[in-house]
Amino acid sequence: MPMRKRIFSTAVLAALIITAADIHAAPPSAKSKDPAAYDPWSYHAEIGIGFDSNVYLAPSDPYIDYAKAIPPTVTPNVQSGFFVPLEGDIKYQGRQGKDRIGLVAHYSLDADIYPSSDLENANKFSQALRVGTEILLGRSGRKNNTLSVLPYLKQHRQTYVDRDDGFEKTTTVTGRDISNRYSYIARGLEAELKIETPVVPFKLWAEAADRNYDDPVVVDQYDHRYIALGGEAEIPLGKRVDLIASLEHQSRDYDERRAIDLNGNLVTGTTREYLYNIGGLSLRTRFNKMWTLYLDYKHTNREDAYVGYYDSSEDKFGVRLRFNSDPVSVRLAVHMLDRDYPNAYAFDNQTQPHLEYQTLEF
Repeated sequence: MPMRKRIFSTAVLAALIITAADIHAAPPSAKSKDPAAYDPWSYHAEIGIGFDSNVYLAPSDPYIDYAKAIPPTVTPNVQSGFFVPLEGDIKYQGRQGKDRIGLVAHYSLDADIYPSSDLENANKFSQALRVGTEILLGRSGRKNNTLSVLPYLKQHRQTYVDRDDGFEKTTTVTGRDISNRYSYIARGLEAELKIETPVVPFKLWAEAADRNYDDPVVVDQYDHRYIALGGEAEIPLGKRVDLIASLEHQSRDYDERRAIDLNGNLVTGTTREYLYNIGGLSLRTRFNKMWTLYLDYKHTNREDAYVGYYDSSEDKFGVRLRFNSDPVSVRLAVHMLDRDYPNAYAFDNQTQPHLEYQTLEF
């Protein structure tokens, strides 16, 4: 019997962000006649409250685990609770007088905190420090064209859990703790080119990084090289309506994580590589200075570069509404995601080589 991976076939995640405080400050315009008025420091902070109806993305119904020698019936424990999303950053953009090259230092923080001790394994935490240069390329209309090149160091902490119960993940046979498997340190480089043309502003970006994951020792480590290339353009459709179009290509080339054959078995001697092609469209409508509506669509196609076992196609639809009255903003968003794996086995049905994944987010 082919080994089937422990991935849920259908689960629903609902997260409601009730309110968020978005407090920010930005430096005055570089065109200010008073050089002393320029403040190189800016900051941004957001804090909210949300409710997650399925914290660990557990299957919603009991299932038979065909990955075991004697397949047991498993009844997942679907857990819910409140969480606090946190985002923040502090940025320094220093440029003296008419200098076209300036120093950029940027610290950012992103976390989801679950106050309940029963849900602490769902906590996620990321922080990053970027230090580099921003080059002023010229002026177009009232805005600047810039090129930024920022080496960075990033830390990510996340617990690898058993989705059935939310407990820290252990190996099936020996019971060894492998809950550190998703945590990593990344060292990389980001570059971004912004061109503020009067007709169609656009930007291009590139990123390359080595992500060094904690080593669980007894199972494959997730270390990999990450490369991304992308672009985005804002196309005006009316006085207050814009279409934002984006394209991106990503590569994740793993050092140790073994590839999977078409029967779902790990392949010794061959490592995994995923290639992503991502396209997005967002229709932005500004009703006035305070209210903005977004209609979003994103399609992601993933190629499993070995034999295609984990090929996937994903569609994400969404609506976002934002009210902004400095320094506080309130946002409401609804997104639906549908992902299909045409070659991967559904873990709960040994006769169905068709894994599916669906989420609904409020």
